[in-house]
Amino acid sequence: MDNVIYGNPGRELAERLESALDGVSDTLERLRLALRTIRRAKTELREKVEKRPPATADEEIYLYKTVWPSVLSWHVQHMEWYAMEANQPIGDRNRLKDYWKRELVFTARFMAMQPFHYQYYKLGATELDHLYFIPNAEIPDILIPEVPDVDGRTGTKMGYLFAKFMAYERLHTHILESMHGHETGDVFPRMTRKGREMKWTGDTCNLIEIAYGIYETKQINEGGADIGDIIGWLEESFGVSLHRYYRRFSEIKQRKTVSKTRFLDEMREAVHRRIDDGNAYKPLTKSPRTMP
Repeated sequence: MDNVIYGNPGRELAERLESALDGVSDTLERLRLALRTIRRAKTELREKVEKRPPATADEEIYLYKTVWPSVLSWHVQHMEWYAMEANQPIGDRNRLKDYWKRELVFTARFMAMQPFHYQYYKLGATELDHLYFIPNAEIPDILIPEVPDVDGRTGTKMGYLFAKFMAYERLHTHILESMHGHETGDVFPRMTRKGREMKWTGDTCNLIEIAYGIYETKQINEGGADIGDIIGWLEESFGVSLHRYYRRFSEIKQRKTVSKTRFLDEMREAVHRRIDDGNAYKPLTKSPRTMP
């Protein structure tokens, strides 16, 4: 979600990371480039906040509940992912799959260990925002999440926990990709209740247009789902890889000879035709008379 004061630095950082890491396969080099990109984004956001600090409690809550966590989450994600990749077994495919299963359990267990706070995050609750997302607010001990002390300039304890939730949800998707081989197309088919396999067979750019349409119109979780959540959901639902979706969306934005929303336009026209055809006048045909 964009904000008139601070924009959407989390999404901007995701796009920068996509560009910086494109084609880089070495694990350590990817981490180095990622951390450098993240540090730059944190510095820019800190300077923006110093230039225009939040003027109201609502602005302060938005900054520490949404803006800073969206940036810090990428630092958490890349540190965790580096550790996972560095420790994965080499060679044996079964051992590798078992390893990623354990990592999947690890990410799920982290959410389960914070049931109240995770539900607060997932439901987009606001009742305790004045305690959770205003620095130096006096919080009852029972409501304080168990996280390390954080830099007051970049967030609150709950804000840091939100960053970890964002990061671990994305990690969950990455682990599933590693287990199911999204890059090679070796995915588990998705079946309907009738037992029919459902797999996206159209251009994946079309599905990316749909993803951004869902995101920008805030159709899921009252607008609380980020674009990565929606992309991961569509990938799992249709058994398709949408990797490098930020770069591919940048290509969509640069279209010159066709509409930037070509597929969404086609969908709209197809639905209009369906409606028009269904409403078209159909003269009644008389049944042939039965001969006496």
